[in-house]
Amino acid sequence: MNKINYQGKLYDSMEEVDFVYWLEEAYDMKFIKDYHYKPETMDILKPVTSLFCNRKIRIDDVFRYKTVLPPLSYTPDFKVHFNKNAIFLFNMITKNKIDATKYNDVRKPFICNCFYDCYIDTKGVFSIYHDIVKFSVLQKIVYATHNHYVNKIVPDKLFKMTWVPEKAKYTFKTNKLKKKRNGETKYKNYRSLMNYLLLIKFIRNN
Repeated sequence: MNKINYQGKLYDSMEEVDFVYWLEEAYDMKFIKDYHYKPETMDILKPVTSLFCNRKIRIDDVFRYKTVLPPLSYTPDFKVHFNKNAIFLFNMITKNKIDATKYNDVRKPFICNCFYDCYIDTKGVFSIYHDIVKFSVLQKIVYATHNHYVNKIVPDKLFKMTWVPEKAKYTFKTNKLKKKRNGETKYKNYRSLMNYLLLIKFIRNN
């Protein structure tokens, strides 16, 4: 897999770079405090070992441990720390009806913990390697073992729900305006209620 060099840092995919474009603008608007690419690796499951006997040695049987199942670990693509004034962008996992009424809305694109930390795994619109299925399993295991909810973020869908970063409107290599197959500007028809909410919140907090 070819890495993508953006501002001296190597990213695994163009979807990650598109999300960084979004994070940069969110940071400039003071919606997020900071963000980190490839934060700490989470150790999820320990390896499974079993005792085996090496019978090729004629004198004495030699017993050795062998790994039958390797350890499982997971590193999210991003860890984002939101500011409280961006509550219109994220939900919080809660069973409290008051908190749910105060914070949660199905139209919001992110789910954070009570410290406003958000773990992100970026995905493309289509996947030929069944990554979505594997991610769904990992997502459940990470939450069960570390109490961290990992958000699956598809940048194009995020842009529809919020706003389109200026850099994302242009191709990475040639810096030309992105086009659809019919020749229209790719993000020309992206409109959202969130655009209005973002503007109002930004004005109130500045």
